[in-house]
Amino acid sequence: GKLSVSAHRTPGNTGQQSPTRDFSIREDLTSAGQMILGELTDGDYFGELAVVVDMPRQATVKCKTSCLLVSIDRASFKNFLKVNDEMAQVVFASAMQRMIVKMFTVHPPFLERVDENMMEDMANAAELKEVNAGEMIFSEGDDGDMFYLLYVGQAQALKGQEVLATLGENTYFGELSMLEEGSKRQVSVKATKDSVMVCLSRQAFFSVFDAPFLAEFFIRKYGANVKMKYVLDHKACNAAFREHLKKELTEEHIHYVDKVNEYKETAKFALLDGQPEKMQAAAADIVENFTKQGSDQEVNIPDSQRVTIQEKLDSERCAVDMFDESLDEVVKLLERDNFARFKTSGAFAKLLTRLEVYGASNATLHA
Repeated sequence: GKLSVSAHRTPGNTGQQSPTRDFSIREDLTSAGQMILGELTDGDYFGELAVVVDMPRQATVKCKTSCLLVSIDRASFKNFLKVNDEMAQVVFASAMQRMIVKMFTVHPPFLERVDENMMEDMANAAELKEVNAGEMIFSEGDDGDMFYLLYVGQAQALKGQEVLATLGENTYFGELSMLEEGSKRQVSVKATKDSVMVCLSRQAFFSVFDAPFLAEFFIRKYGANVKMKYVLDHKACNAAFREHLKKELTEEHIHYVDKVNEYKETAKFALLDGQPEKMQAAAADIVENFTKQGSDQEVNIPDSQRVTIQEKLDSERCAVDMFDESLDEVVKLLERDNFARFKTSGAFAKLLTRLEVYGASNATLHA
């Protein structure tokens, strides 16, 4: 038979029956407004997550056709896993992946979109942590060596006895200590309900999260004081900055940054392949469109740099780093002028609001 799997936004019944395997992610909605996560068919199993982790059901499973099911009670299923290590590993890996899929499909905690490859990497690298109500997750002064995603439950961030914030499901904390090696926890976090968390070590954190996600963490931390590099790394912020440059009629500088970075990659591969003529052609394109006086997108760089670049091109002495000095000049100009104005714009303010940038009251709870 066939069954559909749809996500609850609130916990369902406590799992008492076991036997979900990986399924394709779909963003359809049921008539009740639930998100359909996927479909199950002959040979699939489901229900193991709420059994092996002792948590409420996190999804609704509904028959689409007549089905014949075999169920196993919790005690029998756990006993089976105790004597079958290989199956236990498969089940726990499946449970972890399902948790990640639901977390980032139903109510994503990040503005950046987490794709299926990243969810798979996270599931492979993550650890599962269960804590009881009243238990400390970490204490002020502890080493910051773990990043937490709260899947089920509730916790409080404490400074001494003062409650700074209540942390609910699908929230994350602890990332700021990941960004600065050697950082100590600035607050304590205590579970106020029985909770289940997905955790990443420092090594896993940097393995799983690429530049756009690290940029989001840095933007949330530094807000209006963030460096331009992180805005360019973050897709939504990058798009907003480019729109700002378009309005200022100064797009040539960001286009130059793009082209020079593309050139460096082309030049590296051209040298490896023994085809310097490709590097020469790519360099000529940049000169013709950006550094030559009177070119369509002429960038504001010193004349001495224009002369040096032209001489290298004319003498066929092109190199991977031949535009680096001018690139530094353009980036400084962008940061000093265009980016400074962008940070005072309404568009940037809206981005900071969407990203829920940390204020003085909540910055430390993420440390």
